[in-house]
Amino acid sequence: MSKKRRGRRSIRAPHSGVLTSQPPPMSLQSLRFPSIAMDRPPTYIFADKTLEKRVFTHKSAGIEQNSWQTFFASGPMVGGRQDNEHLEFLGDSILKGLTAHLIDSLFPEMDEGRMSILMAALVNNRFYAQLSRTLCLDKRLVIAESTCRNPLESERVLGGLFEAYVGGMHQEMGIERHKELYSWFRQLMEPYALDFFRQMQGTSAQQLRNTQPQQTVWEEEDRYTGDVSMFTSQLHDYVAKYRLAAPEFTFIKRGFEHDPRWICEVRLGERPVMGPAAAAKSAAKHLACRRAMAMVRQRAGQWD
Repeated sequence: MSKKRRGRRSIRAPHSGVLTSQPPPMSLQSLRFPSIAMDRPPTYIFADKTLEKRVFTHKSAGIEQNSWQTFFASGPMVGGRQDNEHLEFLGDSILKGLTAHLIDSLFPEMDEGRMSILMAALVNNRFYAQLSRTLCLDKRLVIAESTCRNPLESERVLGGLFEAYVGGMHQEMGIERHKELYSWFRQLMEPYALDFFRQMQGTSAQQLRNTQPQQTVWEEEDRYTGDVSMFTSQLHDYVAKYRLAAPEFTFIKRGFEHDPRWICEVRLGERPVMGPAAAAKSAAKHLACRRAMAMVRQRAGQWD
């Protein structure tokens, strides 16, 4: 009995004609950041200059730094400050709503699973960091130098800056001008959404979910599987929150050349914290930060 050959599937996207399916990407992480030449939306001019200053002031800037010696002696100290932390929180929520509206508007026939995958491609720190650079927001950011020593950490900072920027726009415009905010957002985001859509064609949402690689490291004799990068982010967030000196990292390489093991030491002021061995240098750093955060939280106790 002969098998029927299935025809190639095509999906129609608004304003873009018929897009034929392409070889499927192996995972969501394989989606390439679109290289799009376009006229960027005009930079929003804040009427409230105090609000504008908050938008572009990172929480690490403009405040006298606390010492780790004081921290371990007295616990964390928090003072009043005018930075973009709350605007970042607000912008994060606003952007999710704007992005969901955009996806629903552009792809009314897309199934929920694929909409979630596209949402994940458009709502993340790395993408927001690139948008900050596209809009030249990074040139206006006021931040303590120690916060941006690591380029990977600057991705987190610049991603938060874009969220704060949108949060500030929403706060000044209010509900009455929401359509104006959405129009600006759509002009910026629609080309990226359409490009990601083209890359996704021919791959089911289930395939994209099931093929995302997990990061596996060796923590001494125990196997640890999961997203270990969150430990480094947690430590940097804590340092910025309590205006402490940036941690310093030292790496030690052990084992064989073909199968090395890395150990990272995190130094918090005068306090060294040695992490467990890991197969990758980056994983060793993340796991050392995990131990450092455990020590910091234990010391902070009820103040944290």
